[in-house]
Amino acid sequence: MRQLSLDSPTAPLCYWFNSFRIRAVQRGDKMWFVAQDVASILGSSTRCVLRALTDSDISHHAFSRDAVKGKPVISESGLVRAAIALETPGSAAFSTWLLHDFLPGVRGKVSGGKAEATANLAQQVAILRLHLSSLQRRVTALEDRTARPPPTGQPSGNVVPIRGTQGHGDQR
Repeated sequence: MRQLSLDSPTAPLCYWFNSFRIRAVQRGDKMWFVAQDVASILGSSTRCVLRALTDSDISHHAFSRDAVKGKPVISESGLVRAAIALETPGSAAFSTWLLHDFLPGVRGKVSGGKAEATANLAQQVAILRLHLSSLQRRVTALEDRTARPPPTGQPSGNVVPIRGTQGHGDQR
């Protein structure tokens, strides 16, 4: 984890996903997002979010006077990686919002240029491949679970014995 410091101690930028706030700080042409805010959106802990990322995606923001001081921040790629890797109930909607609405808009405001747009597109393709891989693993797990036979001694499927028919011939 590295220490990130800004040239000027300005207030963080605030964005909103549904009713959740995402604070961000800008360093040059890169955006860094408060890990605690991302964890809240994903219904997870900050520690879980940070564990899902590489060291290059994590930093500490050195603000001198605000609510972000000393809190871990994550890079743009770390933001998307966390949304995909954690697979929480809200992560799919959050990932979609990030890739389709939020990041393209933020990138357009931070900087422009054809070469950068091509690099961003390549990054989005890589992220979507990660997402596809994650979905394929989930489908395989569900298929494996449904293909397993029921435990021995248990009825298969939704078969429910009819009351009064079991042991009918054994009554004396």
